Amino acid sequence: MPKAEVRAQKEQTVNELADKLSRSQLVVVTDYRGLTVTEMSNLRGRLRQAGAEYQVAKNTLTRFAAKQAGRAGLLDDLTGPSAIAFGYEDPSALAKSFQEYLRAARTSPLVVKGGVLGDRRVTADEIGAIADLPSREVVLGQTLGAVVGPLTSFLGVINAPLQNLIGIIDARIRQLEEAGASTEGSGNGE
Repeated sequence: MPKAEVRAQKEQTVNELADKLSRSQLVVVTDYRGLTVTEMSNLRGRLRQAGAEYQVAKNTLTRFAAKQAGRAGLLDDLTGPSAIAFGYEDPSALAKSFQEYLRAARTSPLVVKGGVLGDRRVTADEIGAIADLPSREVVLGQTLGAVVGPLTSFLGVINAPLQNLIGIIDARIRQLEEAGASTEGSGNGE
């Protein structure tokens, strides 16, 4: 293959990696040595369910891509064989997927080296801590509950006097109807 074609392929790979890095909320770098093809497929499937993509990448090309994408925090983790998980959606879901995989596999040779959350470098321990965070949906639900709860109480407080007024008006209407019925009834008997 001519050098120009090889160079063009490498540039394309760097651009693709840079795009994935820039779109990712959480990027996790792992050492995948010792994983069988089946284990790698299982891990990829688990990560896909978490909205992530997992691929083996050459460190040299990934370094160029990391610099291009503004994710220089990855550079320290790009030593030895590396596979990268690109988490496009919920960072905690990606971290949980790794944690669950490692728990289920127990003897897996997979090693989480570190990664980047946004623009900040995170260690393997911090990725484990991210796994303990609630999912995006749970946080949104809690936030919505925190906003709606007080509003519902406030509406109840505002609504109570109106309900009392309606009750008083209804009672007065019944009272007047009863009084009117009793005067009509006494007039017919004479």
